[in-house]
Amino acid sequence: MTDVYYTITKNQKDLVTLLHGLGEDSTIMNRQVQFLQNYHFSTLTIDLRGHGRTPLREKVSVQSHTIDLAEVLDQERTQKTHLIGFSLGAAVALEFAYRNPDLVDRLVLINPGLYHRDFMTWNVKILYPFLPLLGKIANLDLKVRANPDDLSKALFSTAYYSLPNGLKNTSLNGLYQNIVAFMEYGIPDYLDQIKQETLIIRSDVDELIREGASDLIHEKLKNSSKLLVKGNHAVILSNPEEINKKIIKFLGDDQPT
Repeated sequence: MTDVYYTITKNQKDLVTLLHGLGEDSTIMNRQVQFLQNYHFSTLTIDLRGHGRTPLREKVSVQSHTIDLAEVLDQERTQKTHLIGFSLGAAVALEFAYRNPDLVDRLVLINPGLYHRDFMTWNVKILYPFLPLLGKIANLDLKVRANPDDLSKALFSTAYYSLPNGLKNTSLNGLYQNIVAFMEYGIPDYLDQIKQETLIIRSDVDELIREGASDLIHEKLKNSSKLLVKGNHAVILSNPEEINKKIIKFLGDDQPT
């Protein structure tokens, strides 16, 4: 049995799996989960390895996140799912679709994160010199958070939520290892092999990731469309109504039942 923390709700319609970003946990996507359930979609959320209630097991990587997700889907005897990935979660969604094409229906990538220095904004780059220090002290914080807060209601959830709010739910060690995993993953060379219909949603004011990341994904994917919406990086919180409308229309069901 997997030690990945996840929540699944089974309804009449297709399963939608939602993958959170770096330094958060699955609660940050509660508004999307509730919206999808109102349309009677089944939903699955997980705390990625080293986040929230899912412990670190060995070295974390984007690939190891996909192995965890495959274990959860197998445990739930799921044959197919739509994937919605936010930021780091979008990289996990892409990797999962590449590794498990028969398990994935459609993809939604919200402010997708792929690491390249040219894709990072200046306020991300100024943190680089502090990463070695973060690594040295990270192993002092190994706990799995038993009762994480709901980040969708956090005070600073529409700004730099990862530090003031995310660390309530994610250990410092989990955050550090996932930062390293994100940087090591870089830009994969398989993007042109992903065949699923994909919607890329980009915020007009993303304070963390430049437009080049979503442009590259859109250019490489064979079956993708790209939309611009108002909001910051955490647009799933700052403009959930617009995000939810785009998602439900893409999934082919814009009328609740």
